[in-house]
Amino acid sequence: MMHGPRTGYRVRRRSATLNGPGKLQQAPPARKLPVPPKAAARPPESVRARGGLARLHLRRSLMPSRDLTVSAKKAPPAAGGTKDQIRQRILVLGIGLGIMWGLEVIDAILGQPLNNLGIHPRELDGLPGIFLSPVLHADFPHLIANTVPFLVLGFFVTLRGLRVFTVVTLFTALGGGLLVWLAARSGSVIGASGVIFGYFGYLMAMGIFERSVKSIALAVIVGLLYGGIIFGVVPTDGRVSWEAHLFGVLAGVVCAYLGNRKVAAAKKAKKAV
Repeated sequence: MMHGPRTGYRVRRRSATLNGPGKLQQAPPARKLPVPPKAAARPPESVRARGGLARLHLRRSLMPSRDLTVSAKKAPPAAGGTKDQIRQRILVLGIGLGIMWGLEVIDAILGQPLNNLGIHPRELDGLPGIFLSPVLHADFPHLIANTVPFLVLGFFVTLRGLRVFTVVTLFTALGGGLLVWLAARSGSVIGASGVIFGYFGYLMAMGIFERSVKSIALAVIVGLLYGGIIFGVVPTDGRVSWEAHLFGVLAGVVCAYLGNRKVAAAKKAKKAV
């Protein structure tokens, strides 16, 4: 039997095949492929970030506080701290020197009446001179002679701290002044030389009592620069109060001894703890 060309026909699906003449055989059923399980939907990036931070904070909150303290880094020291300290030292010394020069100018203008406000030994009206004597001077040559030693030795004392400088200045001025009032010759004792000798005695004594590299180095430098002033503690000139020099040195030595003893006791107590 003849068939013409098949036009306009499209085979959609082959559902059966011939099995012998005139018989159809059903095609085997198609196998079903396993469907992979759907992956769990991932949360947005921002949600994951917040969740991670929350877990991180939770873990940190459960950690011992000492671990966090050990891992913390110390903040670096502020830049320019040494320059600031030097400025403060110069400012303090400048204020003290400015008071001396200002009072001397006033005294010179008024005809030097302030010279009578010094220490008058064993006189009650001379007790206020213990506080005023260090900033009063007989004349400008007397003040000029005390200016440079006050700045140099005073600066060396400030290297141990402004608090130490204040304590040493007050201790030598008041302690030495009280001894002058008790034991010096009659007259009006004025001038910063007692405090200057107190600085000298303190710095030299700290090199002996403390025996640190810094204190010994300062003592050597002071000895080389101003070791000759030690002869000012002996009577050589009737116009010079050698008693103020001697008691100033003694007050400085005592101040160094007490200060070093206090520091040593604090270190011992810290080690015991």
